[in-house]
Amino acid sequence: MKKRWIGTVIGIVVSLALVLTGTCPAARVSMISKDELKASLGKPNMVILDVRPPSAWMFSMSQIQGAVRESPSDVGLWQKKYSKDQLIVLYCYSDVTSSGVAQQLMSTGFQKIYVLKGGWQEWSAAKYPVEIK
Repeated sequence: MKKRWIGTVIGIVVSLALVLTGTCPAARVSMISKDELKASLGKPNMVILDVRPPSAWMFSMSQIQGAVRESPSDVGLWQKKYSKDQLIVLYCYSDVTSSGVAQQLMSTGFQKIYVLKGGWQEWSAAKYPVEIK
């Protein structure tokens, strides 16, 4: 029993190390900084998707300027609204949920997917453009 527990812990540590060092598929998500996104606001053929979980979405009064709200749990339903070659920037509160959504979209053929590094938390802290939802 003890050997099985140690094996599980080692597996978790190795998996975490692979993610953090960028050597596993989950680390292949392209990130965009808040400054890069701010400079790109209003760019044609770019869509910004707010994929914050419902609880984070409900308690926030604003969103990034020009963002469209999409549920992170319904990717299969809303992904058909967007072209697979369209530039899509995803954000959530930090960047965890949006990275998972990015993986889902990329697995279905989307090619220009970016995740806002630091998410809403960093964007709002920088006092970058927002709009009331």
